[in-house]
Order: sequence, then C-alpha cells, then structure tokens
Amino acid sequence: MTGKTWYVESSAGDDNNEGSAKLPFRTLGRAVKELRAGAGDRIFAASSDTRSPFRESVDIPNQFSGLPNSPTVIAAWPGKNPPILDGAKEEAPEVPALEDGIHVGASFVHIKGVVVRHYKDSGIDIDGGTGCVVADCTVERCDRHGIFFYYAPRCSVINAKVSGCNFQGISIRTSPYAVVLGGSSNDNGIDGLLFLWDTDDVVVDGFRAGGNQRGVGFIRGSQRGRIYRSDITGNKTDVGVDSDCSVELIDMKAETRS
Repeated sequence: MTGKTWYVESSAGDDNNEGSAKLPFRTLGRAVKELRAGAGDRIFAASSDTRSPFRESVDIPNQFSGLPNSPTVIAAWPGKNPPILDGAKEEAPEVPALEDGIHVGASFVHIKGVVVRHYKDSGIDIDGGTGCVVADCTVERCDRHGIFFYYAPRCSVINAKVSGCNFQGISIRTSPYAVVLGGSSNDNGIDGLLFLWDTDDVVVDGFRAGGNQRGVGFIRGSQRGRIYRSDITGNKTDVGVDSDCSVELIDMKAETRS
C-alpha cells in the first residue's frame, strides 16, 4: 500500500484545507486524523516562522501504527522552516502549560526534525509502541523529560539534541534493545540519559552528555549496556551504575561510579 503525504503549516495553513502542499492544514492534530494504520502515511510540517509555533499537544494512538517497512512519519517539511511545537501560552512564553508535546501510543512511528519545547511533562513521549524512532529532533526546557520511552522496546534516538529539562533529558524505561546514536543531552536537572527498570541490551554510540547531575545512568536491573565512542564528561557523576546493572564502556571519555 502506498502511503499518502499530508502537509501542515502553523499560521499559513487552514484546517479546512485539503492538506496538500499548496493548501496545507494549520494544525498537526488535524493532519493526524487522516492517518491510516500500516499505510506508511507521512505528515510534513513547517512553522511559518520562529514566531509561529504549533501550540498544541499531538497524540498518535495505537490505531495509527505503521509497519516495520512502512512506518507512520511526522517530519519536517523539506525546504521550509522546521516545525516548532511550543507548550507555553503566547502570553507566558517561558512557562509550560500543556502536558506532552508529541505522545505516541503506536508502533513503528518515526518523528524527524521537530523542535519541541516548554511542555509540563515530556516533549516527546513514546508509550507502549515497538520500533519507534526519534531522529534529528531538538527538545528543550520541559518540566520533566525531554524524550521519554516507556515499555517501548527496540526504540531508537538518532542525533537528538536535548537540553534544559528538569528531570531527564532522555529517559528510557522498561524498553530493551534501545539504541542511542549521536546527539547530545546537556544541562538537565538530573540525568542526561537514563536506562531504568530492566532496559537491557542497549547500545549508545557517539553521544555527548555534559552539565547534568548524572551523564548516563543504569539503574534497577538494566543489564548488558554498551557505550561506544561517547563523551560523557563534565557531569557531577558521569556514568552511574547500580549494583544490579552492568555496562561496558568502549573507546570513550567518562568516569564510572557505582
């Protein structure tokens, strides 16, 4: 089945439009209504300018799951300004007001090139889906987590930049076989990157974490982690590993503490 592409632009669009490149929707929520399960549908989004973010929470429920070779995609519209999701109200631009930026309860969903900021919980929350990917996204200044995976095995975070979140920059919980490639998580309140509750057999490669209380943490039964070629320095604790966890550090900069 050939996927369809829907287009969204924050202030230049209109939700009464047809969702084409010439006549885009205005909100991501309107475009989500057009998705079909397993079809490989895509939403391309753009902010008209930096002063015109999407002020909404976006939900991708299970019925909009993709397939391994035809994922459901939310991505930056090629050639236009990247989409900015802002959870703050316009009259209080630094105060998070909405709960999650993008919440995914589906499998095989790819989120690419999105800027997310000022949400009360998580900027991007993957909850219960398998094989989801967050790539080339920037997540900033959320009250809890920047990117959060929960019961989401075989997830991937690729070249994401996360900063200034009050809890974890990236938190991966009960989600084995996770992969974190490239990117950074800096200046967060607790962890740059956290694996917890039996998040086993993860791989981290080419990652940077600095300015956090703990750069990378393995806690509560997370076993057989491997971190390659990463720079985990400049944190109060660079790599923290619980006694019931294990991690191998390969060709990298870090100080390990139990």
